[in-house]
Amino acid sequence: MNKKVYGMKEQFIQIVDIMRYWLPLLLQFGAIILTFVCAVFYSKLNNLSVSTMIITGVFAVVGAAAGGTFWSEPGLLYTANSVIDIFSGPLGVIGVLLGGWLTASIYLMLSREPMLQYMDAALPAVVLGYMLARLGCFAAGDDFGVVTDVPWAVTFPPGSAAYQAHIMRDWIEPGSHASLAVHPAQLYHFFHAGFIFLVLNKIWFNSAVTRITFAMISYAGGRFLIQFLRDDHWQQDNVLDQAQWFCLLFIVTGITLWLYQRSRGYRLVEAATV
Repeated sequence: MNKKVYGMKEQFIQIVDIMRYWLPLLLQFGAIILTFVCAVFYSKLNNLSVSTMIITGVFAVVGAAAGGTFWSEPGLLYTANSVIDIFSGPLGVIGVLLGGWLTASIYLMLSREPMLQYMDAALPAVVLGYMLARLGCFAAGDDFGVVTDVPWAVTFPPGSAAYQAHIMRDWIEPGSHASLAVHPAQLYHFFHAGFIFLVLNKIWFNSAVTRITFAMISYAGGRFLIQFLRDDHWQQDNVLDQAQWFCLLFIVTGITLWLYQRSRGYRLVEAATV
């Protein structure tokens, strides 16, 4: 009987270990699929070419992978070992967003398609994909927060990034059952993106530029604040880390675009229907 119970326990541990590895990957790949499906939906809703949206999405994925890989470890090209690593580090997601935007923009401009309309229509889809990707980060224990004693603090199991980091700093002993309690920074990103998604879908915007600049400013502002609760922020010596400087650049760019539109006195491009 004891052997049977022990065998069942071992099988359960093996299943947990397998899920610990595969669940984050499934969520990250699911984020890509969800983004594609929703982008196609919004392109149909706005009478845009589905094929163009799909091709644009392919270029965006390639650019996102390149950008995230480059910045997963700042300054080191092709350091990511898996799709999870692409989102890692203070600049991982920002690299994903910049790379995806750049390659998608180049394709749309070269094919002479209305870039603003396609990007505006795809915005909610991108935000949804980002939300699912952040759940993947949480499942992997990546991009974790600083040590805290707040009631909603979480711990991560052996093998996670938080666990390994705490062992390397001699905060816990090897063989400990979990990391120290930390802020669930990944979930902060998830709920922040959920707020942006709701606003994009529930608030009427008078132009594509207004919606795009709102997304830029709101994402950058929230990310700037959440960064103070992330562990990777406090591993740098500066008051503001690299991600926060990029956030400030996003905010300035978004405000500049919005002011430019207002100064012209007309709607550059009608906002998409979402």
